[in-house]
Amino acid sequence: MLVGEMMSAGMEPKDGYTCKQLAQIAIDTVKNRLKWKRPITSKEKETYTMVRRTLFSKSFKEKYCK
Repeated sequence: MLVGEMMSAGMEPKDGYTCKQLAQIAIDTVKNRLKWKRPITSKEKETYTMVRRTLFSKSFKEKYCK
């Protein structure tokens, strides 16, 4: 689902990454942030929103996208 949103938004990965890899990096980033707060399985809608915000954030785009 995230890969489809990235493609429709026109995000192009750089440095040999694929859209699927960028989505996994965003998920891992959120997991690291939530490490001591709560498990990733609870409140899935909230977790999805956090991953989506991370994926489409300006700093993430500058680091991983063209």
